[in-house]
Amino acid sequence: MADIYSKQALIFADGKIRSLAGDVFRKNGFMVGTGIVDTPDALRRSLLDGVLVSYLRAQIISLIERKGFPYCMVLEMPYRHPLQMQKDPDGYALAKSLILSLVVIGMEQRYSEGRMNILIITGDNDRFASIDKSPESLLSIVDPQNEQIKLRIDNLARDKLIFSRQFLVKAVKETDFIRDPALMVGGFLSQITARSNLEKKITPLSAPTVSMKNEADAIVAVFIGNGKCWINGEITDIPDKLKGLREDAIHVIGALHTKNLKDVTNRIRTLVMEGAGGRKFSVNDEIVITMSALCTIDATAATGFAQLLVTELSRYKKKKMIVSRVNDGVLRKSQGFMMIREYVRVDSY
Repeated sequence: MADIYSKQALIFADGKIRSLAGDVFRKNGFMVGTGIVDTPDALRRSLLDGVLVSYLRAQIISLIERKGFPYCMVLEMPYRHPLQMQKDPDGYALAKSLILSLVVIGMEQRYSEGRMNILIITGDNDRFASIDKSPESLLSIVDPQNEQIKLRIDNLARDKLIFSRQFLVKAVKETDFIRDPALMVGGFLSQITARSNLEKKITPLSAPTVSMKNEADAIVAVFIGNGKCWINGEITDIPDKLKGLREDAIHVIGALHTKNLKDVTNRIRTLVMEGAGGRKFSVNDEIVITMSALCTIDATAATGFAQLLVTELSRYKKKKMIVSRVNDGVLRKSQGFMMIREYVRVDSY
């Protein structure tokens, strides 16, 4: 994995599972129990004091700053202890607090590149089946009050690609883990390695020097049916350059730069909110905006589209930007990317 990670394993478990997991990780050359972030006594005190989320967030950030992102986390779920039963009868407080803390950490730009690799050890067969089938279902245990965090979790849960950028989750049954902890841990470490190797092959291109010389200013286009399309407010026959593009999307084509960015985002806002011809967008529709290889952008695009998607089109909950790999590289290096990261998808075009 990239050098933002250190060979640390955090074990959020107690008793036998903690002991077994710690032994396996140490034999694989990992540091275990570095600091107090996963110390059972500290976790219990924080839970009883009602500060578990803030404690975990602060401790994990401190660990990242000092040593790098932990390579792996082990989470016992449910996590029960006699001292905490009154406040946490179902044993899920630790899991809820940890997942919420990790989501919030991932929303901060300086920590957005790290992925959290979590091995869930559970005696809850229904929970195991759910996570084994859909790892993102782990997020269903969290119910934040903050609207921005809630939106982030909704997007993570709805889109496997976004989820996989921030999390790699595997669930194993408690009985299987106790029977052969080396096999369970070894299998997960192999999965982390495989994911990391895959990511290296598809890493977004670094932001290139953008050349827009002799390229026409960007237009906004959408198909409205019957062989017609809407282009910058005018209804016309579909030009050859638009034929073959997906008909359910709003397309930005041409050079998008500082001087025309506001015009482009204003056109998209007007199109979505007022419609065009027979094409209407309800708040329940998915709004898909493409910036493919037919579109060239500069570093200002992220900020402009953050204003559009987060503020101006806030009523529309299902939004997606499908961009070329080159444009993805530009966006990722731009101020404002963190505000639109959850909407961005990369397509080869």
